[in-house]
Amino acid sequence: MFFLSKLFKPQNTHPKSVNNWLDEYITILAERNLKPKTIEIKTYLLKVIRQ
Repeated sequence: MFFLSKLFKPQNTHPKSVNNWLDEYITILAERNLKPKTIEIKTYLLKVIRQ
C-alpha cells in the first residue's frame, strides 16, 4: 500500500504518470548493484506494465 500511495500522491502541481514514474524506477534500478537475472526480470515486468 505504501508503494501505491507514494506513486499516486501528487508532490507538486504536476502529478507523475505511471510511465514517467517507471522511467525514474529504471534509473533507481540502474544505481543498485543487482544481478543480471534480476535486471532481466525487472525489465520484463516493466515492459508488461507499460503495455
